Amino acid sequence: MSTGEDFLAKKVLLIESDKSIQDAILDVVKGKGHELIAGEIEHAIALAAVELPDLVMFAIGDFFDKEINFLRDFRIIYPDIPLIIMTSSLTKEQIVEIAKLKPSDVLVKPLDLLRISNRIDDLVGTDEKGPEVQLNEILSVPKEKCLPDNVIMVNVNELVPGHKVASVVERKGVIIIEKGTILTKTHIENLTNYGVEEIPIFCDPSLKTRTKKEDLKVEQKDKRITVFKKKERASLRLPFFINGKYRDVNQEKFDDCIIIDISSGGVGILTKEKLSVKNEIIINFTLEEDFLFENVKGEVRYSTYFKNDRFFNYRSGILFKSITKKFQENLISKLFEIQRRMIQQKNKRKLL
Repeated sequence: MSTGEDFLAKKVLLIESDKSIQDAILDVVKGKGHELIAGEIEHAIALAAVELPDLVMFAIGDFFDKEINFLRDFRIIYPDIPLIIMTSSLTKEQIVEIAKLKPSDVLVKPLDLLRISNRIDDLVGTDEKGPEVQLNEILSVPKEKCLPDNVIMVNVNELVPGHKVASVVERKGVIIIEKGTILTKTHIENLTNYGVEEIPIFCDPSLKTRTKKEDLKVEQKDKRITVFKKKERASLRLPFFINGKYRDVNQEKFDDCIIIDISSGGVGILTKEKLSVKNEIIINFTLEEDFLFENVKGEVRYSTYFKNDRFFNYRSGILFKSITKKFQENLISKLFEIQRRMIQQKNKRKLL
């Protein structure tokens, strides 16, 4: 590891098509005092020949045959350049082929920035006079920044049956859930029991475009409209199975939906068609015969594939946008009333 005045900046060649991952690795490499050259596989050989990198980081994606052929050629021409391979998953046969290339490391997505930082230290060194001060800031980059565009990290408490797992979930060396698993209630309970806080799931790419500031801000378009903060919205959420109707604000025809959970700030619904994120819809349904939701406007926050229902294949989260403060207070009271009854009924069943 080079330090101080003796430090000589190195070139790191990154072959990765995902811009968000490029940006995250750029932060780490620059923080080490090195130069990052990023490109795609079509130009990889030319970039390697022109730039003569000291380290190559290569992402294996959906075109394994094409990618492995490049890596074989690369290894023939540059047998001594350190190689780090990044991938979401590999078959046993592909692992064998990768091993023949003698990579310095194989990193599984979603990427661990701390591990990347340590491997760069090991393979090409770091400038410890200055950039080390920035390292903590670099490693504090949200993990989501290293996720593919179709993956988002979800807190275990917000998971629902039907979510599809985007990467192997491990805990203390034990594989809890395999990649591609469609979550069930049992899976979610196991995650909680193992103390897992969040996992990556496949989702609509547009979910990743919203910033934390957008998620938490409070807007008031007029005195009747209130958007609630995420934490307040999640304070009480109860499961239901209620038939309802919904439509796009720009359409007249209503379609069937099923209300599967309700909170003071929004609802979870099942639909036959996938909804567009950030679109506004109108919802109609009745809670326990006496609490009417009539032409309530909501914004689609996410919409994911839901395998557990035969006809309603998409689960969406809807944020209320047109309820009054009084309606919200009445809804909270109603939900707490229902929750108390649920607890009482559960306790009675235990006594029987």
